[in-house]
Amino acid sequence: MKIRKRKKQYKIGICTECKVREGDSSKKKLYKCPYCEKWFCEKHIEPRLTITRSAIERIKDPVLREKVYEEWRKEDGHPDYIWTRQYFENLEIKEREEREKVWKALDKLKESKEISPYTESSEEFPEEEIRDITPKISFSPPIYNKKIEERKVKRTKGHSIANILLVTIIITTLVIIFYLYSSYRDLYNNYQTLFSKYNELNKKYDNLYIDYQNLLSDYSKLNSEYSELSSNYKKIKERYKNLSYDVVRFYDFLYSYVNLPESFKRVLNENAINKTSKAVIEAGVVPFDLWYSIQKIYEYIVNNIQYAKDIEMPYISGYWYVTYEKENYTLNFYNEVRTIGEYIQSPELTLKIKQGDCEDQAILAYAMIKYYMKYVNGIDYDLYLAEIEFSNSSHVSVILPVEGGKICIIDPAGHYLTNSFGRITSKEVFSELQAYSDYWSESVGPIEYITLYKINVSDGSYSLIANGTIIQIANIIGY
Repeated sequence: MKIRKRKKQYKIGICTECKVREGDSSKKKLYKCPYCEKWFCEKHIEPRLTITRSAIERIKDPVLREKVYEEWRKEDGHPDYIWTRQYFENLEIKEREEREKVWKALDKLKESKEISPYTESSEEFPEEEIRDITPKISFSPPIYNKKIEERKVKRTKGHSIANILLVTIIITTLVIIFYLYSSYRDLYNNYQTLFSKYNELNKKYDNLYIDYQNLLSDYSKLNSEYSELSSNYKKIKERYKNLSYDVVRFYDFLYSYVNLPESFKRVLNENAINKTSKAVIEAGVVPFDLWYSIQKIYEYIVNNIQYAKDIEMPYISGYWYVTYEKENYTLNFYNEVRTIGEYIQSPELTLKIKQGDCEDQAILAYAMIKYYMKYVNGIDYDLYLAEIEFSNSSHVSVILPVEGGKICIIDPAGHYLTNSFGRITSKEVFSELQAYSDYWSESVGPIEYITLYKINVSDGSYSLIANGTIIQIANIIGY
């Protein structure tokens, strides 16, 4: 049963059959079904049977069952219970018309006259004529009378057999008709039962289809909300990741102001030492005399830079984080953000404000000496930054290693320079470190631990040369 589509009666939208069965949510031309009054694309506008295979299998008439199967196997179109009901009603009308034709044929059979297969032959001679042709003699012919009697008996027997056969055929026909009628009545009753069940199932299907449409509408809304939430989630996730990166960078940035090794990339790089060039020249260095120039740098810092305690800096002791999809996301800090009296200055800032504590003056001395070695003297000797620990405090100075197991300690903040009669010199490692410890003993106590760093002033990277007690340091660099 085909549906005629008017070219102008269409609208643009999403076909529910395409979306559910094929996952196609694209917009296309939709036509209105005249049966269910729903809108479908050109591919799915044709109605299909809404009936299960098991229901079709219960149809006993093979011709009818095959016809229903043929209609049920159609792939395109949409399930339409209204059209299905009309389809079966049309089949019922056709079956009723054929049944009436059968009954009319049977009525005509009953009204027809009973006809014997045997009739009296017109060729038989009547008894009078037989008698006329017999010889005219004075006595009666017994032989001819006997033949006539035999013919009458045979004719009577023939009529009886024909009547019996006719009755037998009629009875057999009636039995067959009764059987067929009984079968038809059973089939019709089954059909009525099935059709009643079909109507009930069709109503349930209609309700389910309405629920399905509502669910589909809810699904579309939820899917739209999900898409929006997913988009917002990705944006928030990206912002959270960037925020976590910023927290880590901020933590490293703050840590580079309060922790000595982490500050090297910021305060002892190529750009940082180049900014000390003017101070190196003002110190009075000469290209050909390393020792003289180092002493002049030491004296310049002592005379121009005052000792001052560090300002209070914000400090984060650490933070918690969680790893998700190979990315670290910051959760919270170990403790509340607090301040600490530590601020490692750059050489440029120390020269500008003309003050700084021990690590600020030691870093300035390291930067000025390195600038002199690379750009004035032309020979880049090894130079160490020494982090010294006492029992209750710490200190930073510069140590120049010399061949032969000797060192020269340069400590402008502590006003200590390895010298001999006022002139800079180098001395044996253990004895000089012990003398340096004795220098501090009266004020802060003897030296308990020393850590030596060698900084690459090209990029601020560093290597740990040695750490330990005076004896351990002497054993490492004293030979």
